[in-house]
Amino acid sequence: MVEAHPGRDGMIYVVSRRGAPRGCVLRVSPGATLARAELVVPEDDGSIDAIALTDRHVYVSQIVGGPMRVRCAALDGSTVEELAIGESRGVSAVVALGGDEAMLRIQGYTEPPA
Repeated sequence: MVEAHPGRDGMIYVVSRRGAPRGCVLRVSPGATLARAELVVPEDDGSIDAIALTDRHVYVSQIVGGPMRVRCAALDGSTVEELAIGESRGVSAVVALGGDEAMLRIQGYTEPPA
């Protein structure tokens, strides 16, 4: 386990590298062991940098070689989608806001942060 975050749904969301060197996101009930955790975001070709939890989603920023990407997954793991942030952009922050909204701080090599 690399880090753990309390979800607004009462579950604990864990970034784990056990059996997934680039990281995956698991969810587990408070007091349960990680052996009982459910997979929310599976490992892929990107290394997890940070996560942010909203009411219904987990936002995952990943480093893919050099560029970054952000994936958005339903808290139950039923859907995982990549957000369009543009080519060769970096994500310096992913912050959960109220409800189901999140804010991303994105910058490119030739433009300031937005």
